[in-house]
Amino acid sequence: MNHRFDLRQLFVPFLVTLLLLGAVTLLVMHGGRTAAIQFPSLTAIDRSKEEPVDLAGQERAADISAFRWQAMAKFYEKNGMLTRDNFDYEQAADNLAYRWQAMARFYEKNGMLTRDPTPISAAVAGYAERLNAGDLEGALAYFDDNAIFYMLGLPPDGFEMLRGKEQIRGMFAENIASHFKMEVEVLSAKDNVVTARVTTWHDFTREIGVAPVEATSIYAIKDGKIASESWHVSEASVGKFKRALAEMMPAETEAEAPVETPASEMQVTIAGGTCLYEGPLALQAGQIAVTLDVQDLDREKYALTFFTLDPGRDMVDLMASTVGDPPSWAHFLALPNDKKPGEITTFNVTMKQGPVYAVCWSSPPDLAIGRIGPFSVVP
Repeated sequence: MNHRFDLRQLFVPFLVTLLLLGAVTLLVMHGGRTAAIQFPSLTAIDRSKEEPVDLAGQERAADISAFRWQAMAKFYEKNGMLTRDNFDYEQAADNLAYRWQAMARFYEKNGMLTRDPTPISAAVAGYAERLNAGDLEGALAYFDDNAIFYMLGLPPDGFEMLRGKEQIRGMFAENIASHFKMEVEVLSAKDNVVTARVTTWHDFTREIGVAPVEATSIYAIKDGKIASESWHVSEASVGKFKRALAEMMPAETEAEAPVETPASEMQVTIAGGTCLYEGPLALQAGQIAVTLDVQDLDREKYALTFFTLDPGRDMVDLMASTVGDPPSWAHFLALPNDKKPGEITTFNVTMKQGPVYAVCWSSPPDLAIGRIGPFSVVP
């Protein structure tokens, strides 16, 4: 009678324990597949999906699961409900942890897992936090001494560039004085490139009813610091800017442009992080011989493209749109022709009618680094 009672006393908790074992194992396995746990010391890439896979989180999950099994074992043992001869929960926990850790080591060995105690997005988050706090020097500390800051999609011409910490310092100081605030949502962080959705507030944009300004920023990270930021104003915010500025400034009668002799050839130089052109803004209809002189050496590839735009669109719209997929209202006159650093090449572009807009690029990451035009086309 006593023997039967002892077996029943052991069987019920043992059955409950088996059910818990199955449930926790499924939860851990599911967590491993969905990569729900974030753990900053390890970052992995699943090559089949090109999305972050949190194998390090699986190691953390294994440790947590092991702790639970061991605590359960101690509880049952303490209460006389478990002997080590019945079921070794500690051994089961150790085996589970080993499986996750072995999987992580496999990915690391095959180049699919890299240990990175400081995520590349840390520089972006730190810079935003310091700038929001009004800490000028703290924000600048996250930038490389030769960093470039591109602003694309702001009126009147859609492009502005600041080169080096001292120029960036001037903008940040003015921002802080104007109660500037920014929110950053990291969309991706891979291969030393961070893409983020950025929302900003500034006294001027508040005053004219444009705030908050929404944008997409692309950050190139080098040695833990921001080597370049390319800030692209969203289409919606471009529209708000245009409407607000149209109300503020009375329409001006456009002065007649000076008559220029249309050119049948042109030379564009890429230097100092942007493109330079000193020729006429009138081009002869037909084939134009374009010489591209790439003097910059710090990117793998460079390019120069020419566009026509649908009515109602202008350079501001074009520059703002140079992130993501090309818009349907912008039309290539010729496909991009990548050039290497230090290369000088000549190619032909057929001009039929204007206005024509030129944009220069560098890669990686794919960035619009300058614009030329608009050009008129003379028959």
